[in-house]
Amino acid sequence: MVKKGLVLLFALVLSLAGVVPANADTDTTPLILKSTSISGAEFRTGDIITMQFTVEDDFESGPAPDADINLMHSSGQYFYSMMRYIGNNTYEFSYRADSRLLQGEWHVSDITLYDNARNAQTYDTSSPLISKLCFQSLDGVTDTTPPELTSVKLSRTTAQPGDKVIVTIGYKEEGSGLSHGSLTLRHIETNGYALFSNIYLNSATGEYEAEITIPKYTRNGVYDIGNLFLTDKAGHENRYTAGSEPMLAQAQLTISGAITDNTRPVFQSITVDKKEFYPGDSLNVVVNGSDTGSGLAQVQVQFTGKESHNANDTFWDNLTVTSSNNQWTGTLQVPKFLKDGVYYIEQIYLRDQVGNTTIVEVTDHLPTVKVLPVFTGVTSGAIKKGTTFDPMTGVRFFSNLEGDRTKDIVVKGSVDTNINGIYLLTYSMNDYSAYRWMNVNDQQASDPVYFNENVKIGVPSNSSVSLSNGTTVKTISTTTTVTQDGSYQVTTNTGGTWSSAAYQTNAATSSAVGKTVKFVIDRVKPAAPVLNTVYSQSVSVSGKAEAYSTVKVLKNGVYLAQGKADATGKFSVRIPKQSYGTKISVQAIDRAGNEGSASVKTVLYVPGLDAVSNRSTYVTGKSFSKSKIKVYSNGVLIKTGYADSYGNYKIAIPRQTAGKVMKVIETSVSGKSFTSLPVTVSDKIAPAAPALNNVYSQSVAVTGKAEAYTTVKVLKNGVYLAQGKADATGKFSVRIPKQQYGTKISVQAIDRAGNAGSASVKTVLYVPGLDPVSTLSTYVTGKSFSKSKIKVYSNGVLLKTGYVDSYGNYKITIPRQAAGKVMKVVETTVSGKNFTSLPVTVSN
Repeated sequence: MVKKGLVLLFALVLSLAGVVPANADTDTTPLILKSTSISGAEFRTGDIITMQFTVEDDFESGPAPDADINLMHSSGQYFYSMMRYIGNNTYEFSYRADSRLLQGEWHVSDITLYDNARNAQTYDTSSPLISKLCFQSLDGVTDTTPPELTSVKLSRTTAQPGDKVIVTIGYKEEGSGLSHGSLTLRHIETNGYALFSNIYLNSATGEYEAEITIPKYTRNGVYDIGNLFLTDKAGHENRYTAGSEPMLAQAQLTISGAITDNTRPVFQSITVDKKEFYPGDSLNVVVNGSDTGSGLAQVQVQFTGKESHNANDTFWDNLTVTSSNNQWTGTLQVPKFLKDGVYYIEQIYLRDQVGNTTIVEVTDHLPTVKVLPVFTGVTSGAIKKGTTFDPMTGVRFFSNLEGDRTKDIVVKGSVDTNINGIYLLTYSMNDYSAYRWMNVNDQQASDPVYFNENVKIGVPSNSSVSLSNGTTVKTISTTTTVTQDGSYQVTTNTGGTWSSAAYQTNAATSSAVGKTVKFVIDRVKPAAPVLNTVYSQSVSVSGKAEAYSTVKVLKNGVYLAQGKADATGKFSVRIPKQSYGTKISVQAIDRAGNEGSASVKTVLYVPGLDAVSNRSTYVTGKSFSKSKIKVYSNGVLIKTGYADSYGNYKIAIPRQTAGKVMKVIETSVSGKSFTSLPVTVSDKIAPAAPALNNVYSQSVAVTGKAEAYTTVKVLKNGVYLAQGKADATGKFSVRIPKQQYGTKISVQAIDRAGNAGSASVKTVLYVPGLDPVSTLSTYVTGKSFSKSKIKVYSNGVLLKTGYVDSYGNYKITIPRQAAGKVMKVVETTVSGKNFTSLPVTVSN
């Protein structure tokens, strides 16, 4: 028995005009509670209890239309409800106390706040803002005891479809009296809760009863009372389950003459009539499935935005059966204001007549669709100072629902291309709107945007933005210039939908949303880079500079190359090999365009050592004329030789293992010594062909052994099928779809150096199919050749013999098997050939 406290469910109908969840894909920050208040400390029946909860400014998606609030009585009983957003960053809970409110001390147990990106934040009594919200209910009910179940009685123990079953309830209630209840009959074999009834007082008998008429589509078998709820007139509730209350488990009903169907529906395929469409269009969907028992009763398909975290970016519908129960069709209406982007099938739901369900969730094999943007050409970006800009160039509004309405677009805002700054443009067409940030800057656009001078913020008329420097927030409704160095963010305060790209909008809707653009004013020059030594054999210049800066390399004062420093400031810029004595200077230019001082290195001489592989039988390179060359492998001297008069050397060596580190030490004729840069031995030897295990028509993986850590590529009749990885011992298992017998499966190993070896080939062998078996299974199913004889074995012992129908399907009754037993079937075809299935282990 599970006791529940007083549960009063209040449905607050919220109708906040113009406020709907926003498409804030990048918002991961929840709302922050700022202050709370309550309208009093004592209340009587009829009084209005009002509480307000104010949150900090949210410059991303903004507060959601409603929030959760839970009150708790000193007895431990709960009051669950909701509160609405009333504007000005404030939620309000308002409730008129009635006679059902328990007398005594109440306090707020917890609240949960949501923003429009559905980020949730819960505050409980550990917060002083919540713990202070207490009040006394001076009147109301005093009953604190829930009703207690004392007996259950079924009017019959057996039933068939159409029969009525009366369940009579005995109870004990010393307070306000029993009000009502409910119960559900549980099919014991499948643990399915299919037969439900409310419990009410029968005025004729004076008893509390539940009446259930056994429907046509019901499973045969034994049922008990799976769960039962009793609620008194004060709202106190007790829940009982068959697992914890013996009297419910012993109240059993046997149903016969109905349906013996414990098999879930089978999903086969789904097709859509178009891959791309606009908001407001329709999408025709066809789902093929089957149910060998009672037949399909419901099919539902749901699409969800692939990159979205917003519950509104979805559309779904139930499909309608065609003349065949195995095919269901429907026309899904795409919402008018749906966000653009790729949508995938989040779920396909199939239910049969007796309640068996199959849910197909997203896989790579299901089709995706693309919702096209109604506004195009409104991509945000950067304009170089001094260039011309027309806000309508390339801009278009089109959907099949609205047609081409480009001429009706209204643009607000302007861009001053002569002054560095960030400018907001608004585009609207009736109820559709889009927003576009343009920044004027000599530097490349980024997020955040960097400037090295004052920044102008352009705001359209009748619009406003919020400007924050991390500590203070200002609302700006006219053009403003920011003059101080620092990090800032500017956020729209008007509606519109933004695409998932950085501050770019391609979709349109009337949803309320805030979109932030970050920018930095930085006038400080970066420090001179720290350079590593540059050698005559170096093919890059490396070192450390300001993070994310552009690193410019000069040779004797002339531009040579450039690259980028990473998040830690490290950089490596490729250059041609330079003569020793050359002056290499490196300068950092930060994201704001500030140029720092240069660091200089003189190129030092080292002998050359050409690339070495595990196939090499000599080393080559260049040095000074006539020098002595000593060759080392992992620090061990392996050979000595000499350079010719032109400075070239070629010295025979034994083959080296891939991964070893080679170097040479040169001693010039004048006696000076120089050490080469290290060269790692590369792998140029392809792996051997993998050893393959047999592949059967029921196999869901290709297994075998290849070179350790290689990529294993699987091809079907020469066409790519799948790939995986070999482990440290070379073993691999690559999942594949089941293949037709006779198919050629080839497997090739590719090592980490990219060397591809020869392929091994296996022909798929036929075996009969055997579907999964559980401890609840009372038959085995599968596919084989038409009219074959099937013998069913469990742990090697023959259980049953049956036959296949003319379509190659079999279904053979068996006794239930214990978990862990190994099942197999042996097929004898009409021509007398025998085939044994792959083993199937019985699952729980």
